[in-house]
Amino acid sequence: MALGALVTAIDDSEDGGLCALLPVAGRPLVELQLRAVGAAGASPIVVLVDEPPAGLTGLLDRLRGEGLNIVTAEDAAEVAARFEADALVIQVADGIVPDLAQLQALAEAGTPQIITVPDEDAHERFERIDLTRRWAGLSLVEGRDIGGTAAMLGEWDLSSTLLRRSVQAGAELVAGEQGEGRGPLLVETPADAADYSRRMLAASKGERRDWVARYVTPWLEDFLTEKLSASGIRPVWIALAGLMLGALAIPAFLLGYGLVAVAALLLSMPLDLVARRIASLRLRALGPKDWRFALRWPLVGTAFLAFGWWLFASAGWGAMMAALSLVVFAEVLRPLRKGARFETWLFARRPAILVLLPFGLFGQWLLGLLVLTAYAGGSLILAQRLRAA
Repeated sequence: MALGALVTAIDDSEDGGLCALLPVAGRPLVELQLRAVGAAGASPIVVLVDEPPAGLTGLLDRLRGEGLNIVTAEDAAEVAARFEADALVIQVADGIVPDLAQLQALAEAGTPQIITVPDEDAHERFERIDLTRRWAGLSLVEGRDIGGTAAMLGEWDLSSTLLRRSVQAGAELVAGEQGEGRGPLLVETPADAADYSRRMLAASKGERRDWVARYVTPWLEDFLTEKLSASGIRPVWIALAGLMLGALAIPAFLLGYGLVAVAALLLSMPLDLVARRIASLRLRALGPKDWRFALRWPLVGTAFLAFGWWLFASAGWGAMMAALSLVVFAEVLRPLRKGARFETWLFARRPAILVLLPFGLFGQWLLGLLVLTAYAGGSLILAQRLRAA
Protein backbone atom coordinates (compact mmCIF):
# COMPACT_ATOMS: atom_id res chain seq x y z
CA MET A 1 0.00 0.00 0.00
CA ALA A 2 1.30 3.45 -0.93
CA LEU A 3 2.61 5.63 1.87
CA GLY A 4 2.50 9.42 1.69
CA ALA A 5 2.86 12.25 4.18
CA LEU A 6 1.10 15.49 5.01
CA VAL A 7 3.14 18.17 6.78
CA THR A 8 1.34 21.35 7.88
CA ALA A 9 3.26 24.65 7.81
CA ILE A 10 0.74 27.41 8.47
CA ASP A 11 1.08 28.65 12.04
CA ASP A 12 3.15 31.73 12.86
CA SER A 13 5.73 31.90 15.63
CA GLU A 14 6.25 34.75 18.11
CA ASP A 15 8.62 36.54 15.73
CA GLY A 16 6.03 36.65 12.96
CA GLY A 17 7.58 33.99 10.73
CA LEU A 18 6.39 30.46 10.20
CA CYS A 19 6.92 28.02 13.06
CA ALA A 20 8.07 25.63 10.35
CA LEU A 21 11.13 27.79 9.71
CA LEU A 22 12.33 28.05 13.31
CA PRO A 23 15.88 26.66 13.51
CA VAL A 24 16.18 23.31 15.29
CA ALA A 25 19.75 22.00 15.68
CA GLY A 26 20.89 24.42 13.00
CA ARG A 27 18.23 23.56 10.41
CA PRO A 28 14.62 24.73 9.84
CA LEU A 29 12.08 22.60 11.71
CA VAL A 30 10.24 21.71 8.51
CA GLU A 31 13.45 20.32 7.01
CA LEU A 32 13.72 17.90 9.90
CA GLN A 33 10.06 16.92 9.47
CA LEU A 34 10.45 16.37 5.72
CA ARG A 35 13.64 14.37 6.05
CA ALA A 36 12.05 12.27 8.79
CA VAL A 37 8.97 11.28 6.78
CA GLY A 38 11.12 10.82 3.68
CA ALA A 39 13.40 8.45 5.59
CA ALA A 40 10.27 6.54 6.68
CA GLY A 41 9.47 5.94 3.00
CA ALA A 42 6.75 8.53 2.39
CA SER A 43 6.14 9.72 -1.19
CA PRO A 44 4.65 12.09 -2.09
CA ILE A 45 5.16 14.49 0.80
CA VAL A 46 2.57 17.27 0.72
CA VAL A 47 3.35 20.51 2.52
CA LEU A 48 0.20 22.47 3.39
CA VAL A 49 1.16 26.16 3.36
CA ASP A 50 -0.85 29.28 2.48
CA GLU A 51 1.79 31.37 0.72
CA PRO A 52 5.25 29.81 0.97
CA PRO A 53 7.88 32.48 1.76
CA ALA A 54 11.10 32.57 -0.24
CA GLY A 55 13.02 30.80 2.52
CA LEU A 56 10.64 27.84 2.45
CA THR A 57 10.51 27.72 -1.35
CA GLY A 58 14.31 27.57 -1.55
CA LEU A 59 14.45 24.85 1.09
CA LEU A 60 11.85 22.73 -0.71
CA ASP A 61 13.70 23.11 -4.02
CA ARG A 62 16.92 21.93 -2.38
CA LEU A 63 15.25 18.91 -0.84
CA ARG A 64 13.63 18.04 -4.15
CA GLY A 65 17.08 18.15 -5.67
CA GLU A 66 18.13 15.52 -3.13
CA GLY A 67 15.38 13.17 -4.29
CA LEU A 68 12.46 13.88 -1.94
CA ASN A 69 9.09 13.95 -3.73
CA ILE A 70 7.71 17.17 -2.20
CA VAL A 71 4.70 19.14 -3.42
CA THR A 72 2.90 22.10 -1.89
CA ALA A 73 -0.82 22.67 -1.41
CA GLU A 74 -2.66 25.81 -0.36
CA ASP A 75 -5.93 24.24 0.84
CA ALA A 76 -7.55 20.96 1.83
CA ALA A 77 -8.89 20.26 -1.67
CA GLU A 78 -5.37 20.42 -3.12
CA VAL A 79 -4.10 18.14 -0.37
CA ALA A 80 -6.84 15.57 -1.04
CA ALA A 81 -6.08 15.57 -4.76
CA ARG A 82 -2.52 14.41 -4.06
CA PHE A 83 -3.42 11.11 -2.41
CA GLU A 84 -5.20 7.99 -3.65
CA ALA A 85 -8.19 6.89 -1.59
CA ASP A 86 -6.48 3.69 -0.40
CA ALA A 87 -3.14 5.35 0.41
CA LEU A 88 -1.88 5.60 3.98
CA VAL A 89 -0.72 9.09 4.91
CA ILE A 90 1.55 10.12 7.79
CA GLN A 91 0.11 13.33 9.22
CA VAL A 92 2.57 15.66 10.99
CA ALA A 93 1.01 18.65 12.72
CA ASP A 94 2.36 22.18 12.47
CA GLY A 95 5.39 22.75 14.70
CA ILE A 96 5.73 19.11 15.76
CA VAL A 97 9.11 17.45 15.94
CA PRO A 98 8.14 13.77 16.05
CA ASP A 99 9.89 11.07 17.98
CA LEU A 100 11.80 9.35 15.17
CA ALA A 101 11.43 5.81 16.54
CA GLN A 102 7.67 6.34 16.94
CA LEU A 103 7.47 7.76 13.43
CA GLN A 104 9.14 4.68 11.96
CA ALA A 105 6.82 2.38 13.89
CA LEU A 106 3.82 4.38 12.66
CA ALA A 107 4.98 4.09 9.04
CA GLU A 108 5.07 0.31 9.42
CA ALA A 109 1.69 0.03 11.20
CA GLY A 110 -0.47 -0.57 8.12
CA THR A 111 -3.69 0.68 9.75
CA PRO A 112 -4.83 4.14 10.95
CA GLN A 113 -3.29 5.14 14.27
CA ILE A 114 -3.10 8.28 16.37
CA ILE A 115 -0.08 8.84 18.62
CA THR A 116 -1.02 10.33 21.99
CA VAL A 117 0.61 11.89 25.03
CA PRO A 118 -0.88 12.03 28.55
CA ASP A 119 -3.06 15.00 29.45
CA GLU A 120 -0.48 16.54 31.78
CA ASP A 121 0.93 20.02 32.36
CA ALA A 122 3.98 19.22 30.24
CA HIS A 123 1.68 18.65 27.25
CA GLU A 124 -0.86 21.42 27.83
CA ARG A 125 -0.15 22.97 24.40
CA PHE A 126 -0.94 19.72 22.57
CA GLU A 127 -4.45 19.29 21.18
CA ARG A 128 -6.84 17.47 23.51
CA ILE A 129 -8.48 14.21 22.42
CA ASP A 130 -10.34 13.27 25.60
CA LEU A 131 -10.04 13.69 29.37
CA THR A 132 -6.84 11.66 29.62
CA ARG A 133 -5.08 12.02 26.27
CA ARG A 134 -3.81 14.65 23.88
CA TRP A 135 -2.62 14.34 20.29
CA ALA A 136 1.16 14.03 19.88
CA GLY A 137 0.88 15.70 16.45
CA LEU A 138 1.55 12.45 14.60
CA SER A 139 -0.96 10.05 13.05
CA LEU A 140 -1.53 7.65 10.19
CA VAL A 141 -4.69 8.27 8.16
CA GLU A 142 -6.19 6.97 4.95
CA GLY A 143 -6.35 9.04 1.79
CA ARG A 144 -10.14 8.66 1.64
CA ASP A 145 -10.40 10.30 5.07
CA ILE A 146 -8.49 13.32 3.80
CA GLY A 147 -10.85 13.55 0.83
CA GLY A 148 -13.90 13.24 3.03
CA THR A 149 -12.61 15.87 5.41
CA ALA A 150 -11.82 18.27 2.57
CA ALA A 151 -15.35 17.85 1.19
CA MET A 152 -16.99 19.00 4.44
CA LEU A 153 -14.31 21.29 5.80
CA GLY A 154 -15.58 24.76 5.12
CA GLU A 155 -13.58 27.18 7.26
CA TRP A 156 -12.42 24.54 9.73
CA ASP A 157 -8.80 23.65 10.29
CA LEU A 158 -7.76 20.60 8.24
CA SER A 159 -5.38 19.18 10.81
CA SER A 160 -7.79 19.33 13.76
CA THR A 161 -10.80 18.23 11.74
CA LEU A 162 -8.93 15.28 10.29
CA LEU A 163 -7.91 14.31 13.83
CA ARG A 164 -11.57 14.38 14.99
CA ARG A 165 -12.74 12.31 12.03
CA SER A 166 -9.99 9.75 12.65
CA VAL A 167 -11.00 9.40 16.30
CA GLN A 168 -14.67 9.00 15.34
CA ALA A 169 -13.73 6.43 12.68
CA GLY A 170 -12.08 4.27 15.32
CA ALA A 171 -8.40 4.82 14.61
CA GLU A 172 -6.21 3.11 17.19
CA LEU A 173 -4.92 5.42 19.93
CA VAL A 174 -1.29 4.56 20.66
CA ALA A 175 0.57 6.01 23.64
CA GLY A 176 3.74 7.76 22.49
CA GLU A 177 7.19 7.19 23.90
CA GLN A 178 8.00 9.00 27.12
CA GLY A 179 11.20 9.60 29.08
CA GLU A 180 14.46 11.50 28.80
CA GLY A 181 15.12 12.50 25.21
CA ARG A 182 12.00 10.70 23.93
CA GLY A 183 8.57 11.80 22.79
CA PRO A 184 7.38 14.65 20.54
CA LEU A 185 8.07 18.34 20.98
CA LEU A 186 5.86 21.24 19.96
CA VAL A 187 7.95 24.11 18.61
CA GLU A 188 6.10 27.42 18.60
CA THR A 189 8.80 29.83 19.83
CA PRO A 190 12.57 30.25 19.42
CA ALA A 191 12.93 29.09 23.05
CA ASP A 192 11.17 25.80 22.19
CA ALA A 193 13.52 25.31 19.27
CA ALA A 194 16.60 26.02 21.36
CA ASP A 195 15.48 23.51 23.99
CA TYR A 196 14.97 20.80 21.43
CA SER A 197 18.24 21.65 19.71
CA ARG A 198 20.02 20.93 22.99
CA ARG A 199 18.10 17.67 23.35
CA MET A 200 18.97 16.59 19.82
CA LEU A 201 22.63 17.46 20.29
CA ALA A 202 22.73 15.32 23.42
CA ALA A 203 20.87 12.47 21.74
CA SER A 204 23.26 12.49 18.76
CA LYS A 205 26.12 11.23 20.91
CA GLY A 206 27.10 7.71 20.07
CA GLU A 207 29.35 5.21 21.76
CA ARG A 208 32.80 6.40 22.78
CA ARG A 209 35.10 3.38 22.62
CA ASP A 210 38.40 4.92 23.73
CA TRP A 211 39.41 6.98 26.75
CA VAL A 212 40.31 10.07 24.73
CA ALA A 213 36.87 10.32 23.09
CA ARG A 214 35.14 9.53 26.38
CA TYR A 215 37.08 11.72 28.83
CA VAL A 216 39.31 14.20 26.98
CA THR A 217 37.60 15.58 23.88
CA PRO A 218 33.80 15.54 24.62
CA TRP A 219 33.78 19.30 25.26
CA LEU A 220 35.51 19.96 21.91
CA GLU A 221 33.24 17.52 20.10
CA ASP A 222 30.13 19.16 21.59
CA PHE A 223 31.39 22.64 20.69
CA LEU A 224 32.20 21.72 17.08
CA THR A 225 28.93 19.83 16.64
CA GLU A 226 26.87 22.75 17.89
CA LYS A 227 28.67 25.33 15.76
CA LEU A 228 29.02 23.30 12.56
CA SER A 229 25.47 21.94 12.67
CA ALA A 230 24.23 25.51 12.28
CA SER A 231 26.37 26.02 9.17
CA GLY A 232 25.99 24.78 5.62
CA ILE A 233 28.93 22.43 5.95
CA ARG A 234 28.09 18.87 4.97
CA PRO A 235 29.05 16.01 7.29
CA VAL A 236 31.02 14.30 4.52
CA TRP A 237 33.19 17.40 4.19
CA ILE A 238 34.02 17.22 7.89
CA ALA A 239 34.92 13.55 7.55
CA LEU A 240 37.07 14.37 4.50
CA ALA A 241 38.83 17.12 6.45
CA GLY A 242 39.79 14.52 9.06
CA LEU A 243 41.22 12.29 6.32
CA MET A 244 43.17 15.16 4.78
CA LEU A 245 44.72 16.03 8.14
CA GLY A 246 45.68 12.39 8.64
CA ALA A 247 47.20 12.32 5.17
CA LEU A 248 49.11 15.55 5.89
CA ALA A 249 50.92 13.84 8.78
CA ILE A 250 52.61 11.39 6.39
CA PRO A 251 54.76 13.89 4.41
CA ALA A 252 55.24 15.97 7.56
CA PHE A 253 56.90 13.02 9.32
CA LEU A 254 58.94 12.10 6.23
CA LEU A 255 60.28 15.66 6.00
CA GLY A 256 61.13 15.78 9.72
CA TYR A 257 58.36 18.12 10.84
CA GLY A 258 57.23 15.95 13.73
CA LEU A 259 55.26 18.57 15.64
CA VAL A 260 53.40 19.58 12.49
CA ALA A 261 52.48 15.93 11.92
CA VAL A 262 51.26 15.47 15.49
CA ALA A 263 49.29 18.73 15.31
CA ALA A 264 47.54 17.52 12.14
CA LEU A 265 46.70 14.21 13.80
CA LEU A 266 45.42 15.99 16.92
CA LEU A 267 43.11 18.18 14.83
CA SER A 268 41.74 15.12 13.06
CA MET A 269 40.84 13.26 16.27
CA PRO A 270 37.25 14.49 16.89
CA LEU A 271 36.20 15.12 13.28
CA ASP A 272 34.82 11.67 12.52
CA LEU A 273 32.64 11.82 15.64
CA VAL A 274 31.48 15.34 14.77
CA ALA A 275 30.65 14.27 11.21
CA ARG A 276 28.55 11.35 12.44
CA ARG A 277 26.66 13.50 14.94
CA ILE A 278 25.85 16.22 12.41
CA ALA A 279 24.75 13.57 9.91
CA SER A 280 22.41 12.07 12.51
CA LEU A 281 20.99 15.51 13.30
CA ARG A 282 20.23 15.94 9.62
CA LEU A 283 18.90 12.38 9.30
CA ARG A 284 21.70 11.35 6.99
CA ALA A 285 23.38 8.38 8.59
CA LEU A 286 27.03 7.79 7.72
CA GLY A 287 27.61 4.05 7.89
CA PRO A 288 30.66 2.57 9.64
CA LYS A 289 31.87 1.15 6.30
CA ASP A 290 31.76 4.51 4.56
CA TRP A 291 35.17 4.92 2.90
CA ARG A 292 35.67 8.27 4.62
CA PHE A 293 35.78 6.38 7.91
CA ALA A 294 37.35 3.17 6.64
CA LEU A 295 40.49 5.09 5.61
CA ARG A 296 41.10 6.66 9.03
CA TRP A 297 43.34 3.95 10.47
CA PRO A 298 45.22 3.14 7.21
CA LEU A 299 46.25 6.80 6.99
CA VAL A 300 47.28 7.03 10.64
CA GLY A 301 49.08 3.68 10.41
CA THR A 302 50.98 4.92 7.38
CA ALA A 303 51.82 8.09 9.30
CA PHE A 304 53.37 5.96 12.07
CA LEU A 305 55.43 4.08 9.47
CA ALA A 306 56.57 7.45 8.10
CA PHE A 307 57.42 8.40 11.70
CA GLY A 308 59.64 5.31 11.98
CA TRP A 309 61.32 6.09 8.66
CA TRP A 310 62.09 9.62 9.85
CA LEU A 311 63.76 8.24 13.00
CA PHE A 312 65.65 5.64 10.95
CA ALA A 313 68.31 8.23 10.08
CA SER A 314 69.21 8.75 13.74
CA ALA A 315 68.17 5.51 15.44
CA GLY A 316 68.68 2.93 12.71
CA TRP A 317 66.57 -0.09 11.89
CA GLY A 318 65.36 -0.39 15.47
CA ALA A 319 63.09 2.63 15.01
CA MET A 320 61.72 1.31 11.75
CA MET A 321 61.04 -2.13 13.26
CA ALA A 322 59.33 -0.54 16.27
CA ALA A 323 57.03 1.43 13.96
CA LEU A 324 56.26 -1.66 11.90
CA SER A 325 55.54 -3.67 15.05
CA LEU A 326 53.24 -0.92 16.33
CA VAL A 327 51.18 -0.98 13.13
CA VAL A 328 50.99 -4.80 13.07
CA PHE A 329 49.96 -4.98 16.74
CA ALA A 330 47.30 -2.33 16.19
CA GLU A 331 45.91 -4.05 13.10
CA VAL A 332 45.61 -7.43 14.83
CA LEU A 333 44.05 -5.73 17.86
CA ARG A 334 41.31 -3.93 15.93
CA PRO A 335 38.81 -6.83 15.65
CA LEU A 336 39.55 -7.87 19.25
CA ARG A 337 38.84 -4.46 20.82
CA LYS A 338 35.11 -4.17 20.17
CA GLY A 339 33.15 -5.30 23.19
CA ALA A 340 36.26 -6.42 25.05
CA ARG A 341 36.61 -5.85 28.75
CA PHE A 342 38.64 -2.68 29.41
CA GLU A 343 38.03 -1.73 25.76
CA THR A 344 38.11 1.95 26.66
CA TRP A 345 41.74 1.70 27.79
CA LEU A 346 43.16 -0.42 24.97
CA PHE A 347 45.35 0.99 22.21
CA ALA A 348 43.43 2.92 19.55
CA ARG A 349 43.97 5.73 17.08
CA ARG A 350 43.07 8.67 19.31
CA PRO A 351 44.93 7.47 22.43
CA ALA A 352 48.04 6.81 20.31
CA ILE A 353 48.02 10.35 18.98
CA LEU A 354 47.54 11.94 22.38
CA VAL A 355 50.19 9.77 24.07
CA LEU A 356 52.75 10.79 21.45
CA LEU A 357 52.18 14.52 22.03
CA PRO A 358 54.18 15.04 25.27
CA PHE A 359 57.15 13.07 23.91
CA GLY A 360 57.16 15.24 20.81
CA LEU A 361 56.98 18.46 22.83
CA PHE A 362 60.13 17.43 24.71
CA GLY A 363 61.88 16.09 21.62
CA GLN A 364 61.86 12.48 22.84
CA TRP A 365 60.50 11.03 19.62
CA LEU A 366 62.19 7.62 19.80
CA LEU A 367 61.05 7.09 23.39
CA GLY A 368 57.53 8.04 22.36
CA LEU A 369 57.60 5.49 19.53
CA LEU A 370 58.79 2.76 21.88
CA VAL A 371 56.07 3.61 24.42
CA LEU A 372 53.40 3.43 21.70
CA THR A 373 54.73 0.08 20.50
CA ALA A 374 54.63 -1.26 24.05
CA TYR A 375 51.11 0.15 24.51
CA ALA A 376 49.88 -1.55 21.32
CA GLY A 377 51.61 -4.85 22.13
CA GLY A 378 50.40 -4.89 25.72
CA SER A 379 46.83 -4.11 24.61
CA LEU A 380 46.95 -6.97 22.11
CA ILE A 381 48.13 -9.47 24.73
CA LEU A 382 45.46 -8.31 27.19
CA ALA A 383 42.67 -8.47 24.59
CA GLN A 384 43.67 -12.00 23.55
CA ARG A 385 43.77 -13.23 27.13
CA LEU A 386 40.42 -11.65 27.92
CA ARG A 387 38.88 -13.33 24.90
CA ALA A 388 40.37 -16.69 25.82
CA ALA A 389 39.18 -16.44 29.44
